[in-house]
Amino acid sequence: HFKQHDKALDYHLKSLAYSKKIESDYDILLSYLNITILFFDIDNYKDGIVYLNKADDYIFKINEGATYITYYSLYALYYNHFKNYEKAEESYLLSLKYCEDNRYDLQGVHAMELYDDIAHFYAAHNDKNKGYDYLVKHLTLKDSLYSVEKTETIANYATKIDLDSYKREISAIEKKNEQQQQTIFYSRIIFVLLIFLALTLVGFVAYLVQTQKQKNNLILEITLHRPLH
Repeated sequence: HFKQHDKALDYHLKSLAYSKKIESDYDILLSYLNITILFFDIDNYKDGIVYLNKADDYIFKINEGATYITYYSLYALYYNHFKNYEKAEESYLLSLKYCEDNRYDLQGVHAMELYDDIAHFYAAHNDKNKGYDYLVKHLTLKDSLYSVEKTETIANYATKIDLDSYKREISAIEKKNEQQQQTIFYSRIIFVLLIFLALTLVGFVAYLVQTQKQKNNLILEITLHRPLH
């Protein structure tokens, strides 16, 4: 568990560094929230709260429902861990403000998980009625979400097939283009080598001609100065 946690933490820290590099406030916020979740998951609230506090500078700037739900529910977990039940309930109630729009998207999934967390929170503090109410909300939303998910899965299957086919075509085109580029590259190298060999051959022939000319001149000079008998 801890080994997997370390790998996940390393991934999210790298993701955070990259998000800062490209100055993406939304991705920075998500990284802070994900890192907080990782620390809270192993009961390391001391390090986790540091990253959750850093999210304070981005949460209102982004102003997105699903991130609000995660943000406030993490504060609720933090306060609940340190037995500050009043602040924990207050944070859960703040999260609930963003659960009204339970469309079938990421926000709906967050709302479903939040209802489950609140149900357990109230059950643990002997408020069975509230716990039951939120459990019903959790189960109702879960059934609704997964019912729609099944329909969307079937509808998206054909799209996925088309997308996979498209990806294969693009891959084939890219591979062909890469081969053409390699062919052009090697052709240029061969052309340069041929030019080099041709120049070398011309130079060598010129050298031989010049050497033979000098040799003939030397023979002629010796012949002209040879004494007659």
